[in-house]
Amino acid sequence: MNFFTSRNDILSLPLTEQERTHTSRQRHAYHVFLSQFCTKYKALSIQQKKDLLIELRVMRPDAHDFDDSDEDSVLTVAMPAAGDIMRAASKVWRDSGLDLKAAWRERANRLNLRPPNNGNFEAVPDYVNDEVLIESLSGEWKYLVSILKLSTTMNITKWRPTSISTYVYGNERVTVDSQNYRTFFISHLLKLSIFGSPLYSKLLDHEIMY
Repeated sequence: MNFFTSRNDILSLPLTEQERTHTSRQRHAYHVFLSQFCTKYKALSIQQKKDLLIELRVMRPDAHDFDDSDEDSVLTVAMPAAGDIMRAASKVWRDSGLDLKAAWRERANRLNLRPPNNGNFEAVPDYVNDEVLIESLSGEWKYLVSILKLSTTMNITKWRPTSISTYVYGNERVTVDSQNYRTFFISHLLKLSIFGSPLYSKLLDHEIMY
C-alpha cells in the first residue's frame, strides 16, 4: 500500500489542518511527509491499518485479529502504539526514491513561503458588494439599538451592584459602583458609518471622552 507514488501526487495533496495552521516557516521535507502520512493512516479502516503495518514489517502476521465491532474487547489487540506508526512512516520515507523526496522538499518550501495566518484580510472578497455591506450594517445597527433600548428602559431599582470601590479624599469617603452595567462591541464599519471617517470626525471635540 503506497500513498504517494509521484511528484504530482505529493504536490497536489490538499493541505492538512496542521499545514494550514502551523506557524513555522522552517519546515523540512520529512516533517511535511510525516503529517500527510499520519493523515492518510488515520483514514484507513482497522484491517487496512493492520495490513499496512504487516506489509512494512512493523507488525507480525500472526498478531491477533482486529475487530471493528468491539475495539475494547479482551479478545482483540489494542490499536498500534504511536511508536509503531512512526516506525512505519520512517520505513516508507527511507524506501522513497530521490524524486519523491525532492517533491516533499518542494512542498515544504512552498509551505514555508505561505504568508502567516494572522487573521488579516489582504483584499476584499469578490462577493462582498454594496448589497452585502448594507445588509451586514443593518443587522449590526438593529442589534446596537436593541442593546441601547434595554440599557435605558431597564428598571434600575431591580439592579444591585455586586462590586463597589471606596475612595478616600482627606475626610471624605466616596463609594462608587465598579461593576460594568452594560458592555457591547461595535465593529469598525459601524463606527465609521455612525461617527464618520476619519473615525469620530462627525463629533465635536467636547463630545469625545477619552
